[in-house]
Amino acid sequence: MVKRLKVGEDTSILKLITEEEWSIREQRHLQRLQDIRICLGFISDAQNDHTSLLENHRQNERWTHYLDCDGLPRPEWPPEIRRFLAQMRYEEAQDEDELVNWTLSVNERSILSQNIFRRDLTWKTLAAIRPNIGQFYDVCVQRILEMVLRIDHVLLNELEMVYISEERAAEMLQMRHELHEEIHVLFDKLTYRIICAPSAYMAYNDCTVAVYCYKAVNYNFQIWCIKDVPIRFPHLEFTVYLLWLPIWRGLVLAYRCHLVYLGIT
Repeated sequence: MVKRLKVGEDTSILKLITEEEWSIREQRHLQRLQDIRICLGFISDAQNDHTSLLENHRQNERWTHYLDCDGLPRPEWPPEIRRFLAQMRYEEAQDEDELVNWTLSVNERSILSQNIFRRDLTWKTLAAIRPNIGQFYDVCVQRILEMVLRIDHVLLNELEMVYISEERAAEMLQMRHELHEEIHVLFDKLTYRIICAPSAYMAYNDCTVAVYCYKAVNYNFQIWCIKDVPIRFPHLEFTVYLLWLPIWRGLVLAYRCHLVYLGIT
């Protein structure tokens, strides 16, 4: 081999190396190549083991979801998610139709009887056991949030995305947006049902303010209403507030809050 000459040196004189030195250099380079080959083998084995663990974890998760029977669809199949939303809307409409306003059963004179089997139908007694419609919507919101989490888990899993086409991945992203919008719709429906029957679902702090509160695991839903207060609506500008509520594991919900006025009925 020929040594590299520095700039400015005389190129007419070539410095040669001995055969022994050349053999040492060759052995050194071969040893480096062998070390690199061994390291690449370790890396390849580690990648194969990691892929195998991910595949086993994916299969275990699928089997766990199958055994749970939680009613949630598979996140990689958007048609099943749409069927899930349609079923949820049907159950919500059915719950609204079947729920009877408990205030219709109030009878303040029910305790005036001497019958020992009489039922106490006074307002105070029935108000203590009145149904809380927020529980049904809370269950729906929690199921949607779990569905969003599963979709994110699939989209961030490279092993899962190998079996999913680009069109279905784009549709999954669209379904994620639709699930967020469904949470908005559920809160709007809950607000509408409460405002339509304030005496049945809201508590009165005083003669003018009615309040409804529902504290869930991941959010706190509250409504304040003004009742029987003289307001000049032509001279009032309704303010719309945009609240950013941290819901669950990094998810943020933007919800509109309007001033609510309950007049005399």
